[in-house]
Amino acid sequence: MRNNGWGRAVARMAFVAAAMLAATSLRASAQTAEEFYQEIRVDDRIYVFSTEKRYTTYQQSKDMGVSITRLGYGPNGETVIFEDAKAIESFNRKYGKTETPPEEIKTPDIKLPFGVQYRMPGLRLSFPKAEINLTNRLQVRYTHETFDDIRSPPTPLPTSLEDKGSFRIRRMRIKLDGWIYIKELTYELQWDVADTSGNQLQDANLDYDFTGGKKLFRLKAGQFKAPFSQQQLASSGVQQLVDRSILDAFFVPARQIGLQLWGQVGPQAFPDFVDWRVGVFNGNGRTTTANDNDKFEYVGRVMVSPWGSVGYSESNLEAYDLRVSFAGEYNNNDTIVQPATGART
Repeated sequence: MRNNGWGRAVARMAFVAAAMLAATSLRASAQTAEEFYQEIRVDDRIYVFSTEKRYTTYQQSKDMGVSITRLGYGPNGETVIFEDAKAIESFNRKYGKTETPPEEIKTPDIKLPFGVQYRMPGLRLSFPKAEINLTNRLQVRYTHETFDDIRSPPTPLPTSLEDKGSFRIRRMRIKLDGWIYIKELTYELQWDVADTSGNQLQDANLDYDFTGGKKLFRLKAGQFKAPFSQQQLASSGVQQLVDRSILDAFFVPARQIGLQLWGQVGPQAFPDFVDWRVGVFNGNGRTTTANDNDKFEYVGRVMVSPWGSVGYSESNLEAYDLRVSFAGEYNNNDTIVQPATGART
């Protein structure tokens, strides 16, 4: 009986010791898991971290982010930058300091009444009844002029004919587009702040899809590109070169003020098999107050793409296979001005 009693007593003592050891181990592991402390010394500064995540982020970016700075707080008078109040507590314990860490100010959770999203190529703001897409585009051109081909040049060569190079901001576009009230009603506003002619407004129009987003039958009104010339309809942002061909300046109506009916027709695999556009415009360019005669400009375009549309881009950024599109265009603009009295000019 005495042997059994002694054995039970030893067993109880062993159990208590094991329990104490386990509790101590759990406390130590919990403390190790919860507490993180790391210092980084850079010149006369000490960066102190209380979380491994911020410590790792700093090593990669060298950016401390939101922090607490104490001038001359280091053991040798160094400036100390703390991740947070917890880092100050750990620092104080290590160096025997007694300063009370400041109370942490929690950033309020601010909920915006609209959605914000950055996507290529710009910023999108989403509202319950509207959407705004903001994009910008900057294009710079360098021109070098030489007059070596002048026959019998005067000596000395006039300053106006000397070889010279120059830089130019060709375009600096700011564009807003999206939909308003319903997704079938879209808008477009675009300015070119680099335009020195004083005529900076490029696009200002509304477009309505009568087919509920299928793009079969649409009406566009305002200022936009008349549907003529594949290169003109391609945005300058997707061209191979900064400028279009010289033909564009003489034969293409470019942006006009008027109305356009347009749409796409095709099977499910090729919804843009046929792209058609017809429009009527003032015919005297963009940002004009009125028509300059009693005639309108009539423009039409039909493009057929048997293997899928090539789109309006001069670069195959989509990396699709070989495609071929066929287009026919019509443009009639009577530029004769008929005054109220007197002969035509």
